[in-house]
Amino acid sequence: MLLEKAIYAGLCGAIGSVFGKYITYSFDTIIWSYFLQILCLVLMILFNTLNMRFFVNSLQESNNSLSPTVTSFAANFFFSFAFGVFIFKEKTSFISVLGIILIIFGLYYLCDTKHKNEGVITHEGTKNKLH
Repeated sequence: MLLEKAIYAGLCGAIGSVFGKYITYSFDTIIWSYFLQILCLVLMILFNTLNMRFFVNSLQESNNSLSPTVTSFAANFFFSFAFGVFIFKEKTSFISVLGIILIIFGLYYLCDTKHKNEGVITHEGTKNKLH
């Protein structure tokens, strides 16, 4: 899959944000609390580094910058939503679920190859239409 690395970038960013949230969490004992907070900080930095690595690799493999950017953003948003629901027990509403669905359909539309070159003006000044 062409945008697989962009999806991995979004996933790593969402995982990094989960560890970032746990940095402020107070654990039972003081010694374990400091150790686990430092561990969460290191894991947050690691996953955000992986996020950027996958994102840059997806930009290098793509013909344009829009598809990897939108895919990474949508994957990050989707996984953050899922982690919030399943890990942090956040409540969902109809609007939040509708937002996820609209983001996925928007991603499909932006990455659909049928619409990629419609209306693009070439260097000769003529419009390039796909038939």
